[in-house]
Amino acid sequence: DQIRNSIHNMYDDSIDLYQEVYRLVREFTFCPLEYSYDISNQPSLQLKLSFIFIIKEALANIIRHSNASKAIITLREHPAMYQLIIQDNGKISDANYPVLKKQIENREFTMGLGLHNISERVDSFGGILNISIDNGFRIFITVPKKGSQDNSHSVG
Repeated sequence: DQIRNSIHNMYDDSIDLYQEVYRLVREFTFCPLEYSYDISNQPSLQLKLSFIFIIKEALANIIRHSNASKAIITLREHPAMYQLIIQDNGKISDANYPVLKKQIENREFTMGLGLHNISERVDSFGGILNISIDNGFRIFITVPKKGSQDNSHSVG
């Protein structure tokens, strides 16, 4: 059991958020995708996995629902929080715009499970999710560091 736990912990520690997202960026061919990463203190495994899931979902949504010609992923660390921003320059269809706008205002995501799942993941970390659809589609997430850091890999 100790060996199994040690190997499991080594795997968990080996997940490199930068590299995992970079791999997703390289594989994304729908439109040009910029990637900016500024994190020195690694978040917890759970937050890393959630950020990866959220990015995968957002990129799938860009492919499915967007006519974007450019997208951007930004991961940043601030003194008290982590920040994930995913945005594109696509236009929401006239038919979907009012429905999506109302769902964002009411924070009730019923147009597919993607935004609902993203919202639940952010909520589970005590984070804040803001979505904007006025100039392209933008997901802006902040997650407090308290309880979401992997202190075994803190830098300085």
